[in-house]
Amino acid sequence: MSILRFVFCNYLKMSISILLFSVYFGSQRLNAEQFNATYSRNFKDYKEQSNLLSPIHFLTDREVINRKINKTFLDSGLESDLLTAKENLDKLQSNQWILTESQANFFQNLLNSRHLIRPHLVKYINNCKKLLKKWSLNNQQKLARYFFHAFHLLLNPPSYRAQKNILFNNSPPKSGDLAFGFLSFINQMYFQLDSTLKIYFYQLNQPEIIDSIQKLAYWIGPHRIKIILEEDYLHKDKLRGDPSDYSTALRKLLNAGIRIRTDKSYRSNGNGESHHKFAIIEPDQIFTGSWNPTSRGTNRNFNHAFWLQSKKLLKLYDHEFEQIWQGKSQSHKSSHWD
Repeated sequence: MSILRFVFCNYLKMSISILLFSVYFGSQRLNAEQFNATYSRNFKDYKEQSNLLSPIHFLTDREVINRKINKTFLDSGLESDLLTAKENLDKLQSNQWILTESQANFFQNLLNSRHLIRPHLVKYINNCKKLLKKWSLNNQQKLARYFFHAFHLLLNPPSYRAQKNILFNNSPPKSGDLAFGFLSFINQMYFQLDSTLKIYFYQLNQPEIIDSIQKLAYWIGPHRIKIILEEDYLHKDKLRGDPSDYSTALRKLLNAGIRIRTDKSYRSNGNGESHHKFAIIEPDQIFTGSWNPTSRGTNRNFNHAFWLQSKKLLKLYDHEFEQIWQGKSQSHKSSHWD
């Protein structure tokens, strides 16, 4: 009898364990399927949006702006002036960013008009006034270009949309989701007023991404971009001569006026390599994972990255970035770049 009881008890324990195991992992599999379905849906939405127009073309598109003017300033008496402003902006671009005194006076009067004021546009108006004042002091073409971008933000202001967290991954040799995801991430900067793009990667040399960062700096100003890289990797010769080698990538970014530091900044002491891989945009956008924006990281290695939205999490990443940027991290190394 004791043997039968022993067999029965163990059989019962095993049955319960199998049942619990099935319930637990069955629910996990279902959650994974739901997650993948959500990711695929979100990724498709982002891809459809980005395929319409490049960020600067969408921001400055005449048809889009005409619709915004008609919707926002209907019966304000400013429709004609705003359409004239768009014409002057197009002339400014075709004239290689030479802003004339008469154009500057026109924009100044328009920005001071009480009929232009809308609660959601005040920050854009003030930003345009600030840039116009800076231009009046030294008449720099780059300031006229930044004004061009800023005034289009006033005419075509973005609408805030909460997003779901998104996972990107690659499956070599056919892979592009990671690079596409990161390009979409940094392109948000075209529609941001004061935010700074902060990039911290071990390696950064993928040509498409380097070109996109260059273009971004051209339109919004290199002062709104900060990059930290691992210095030791910049000196490796194995990719020298390749269009995506690190010396070429670094030179392009520096020539664009972008501020770049390395984990060895401020001639500090220490060993080890910096393997951080993240980028942030205030107030709540984070891109992070195992991926480096390189041709190898995208097309040959298996990697992942998350696009997250969290103000609390961004503060932690921003603190880490600024610690390294200011040379206050616990792991110090010597440098010759700063």
